[in-house]
Amino acid sequence: MRILGATGNEVNLIPDPSGTWSLAGQRALDGMMFDVYHNSALESGNTLGDVLVQQGLHVNIV
Repeated sequence: MRILGATGNEVNLIPDPSGTWSLAGQRALDGMMFDVYHNSALESGNTLGDVLVQQGLHVNIV
């Protein structure tokens, strides 16, 4: 999933009982840079559930 927005917009990543979100790295896609967030409920090699947040957005892990 990719999340796009304007600089300063906020994104809330909400954990569930089976896992928490953490910053896993960065990725370039379509000429833009994204921070990659991974949920610990998934194995580290399973990137299908990763969330890509456009850099410049404020991410709250609540």
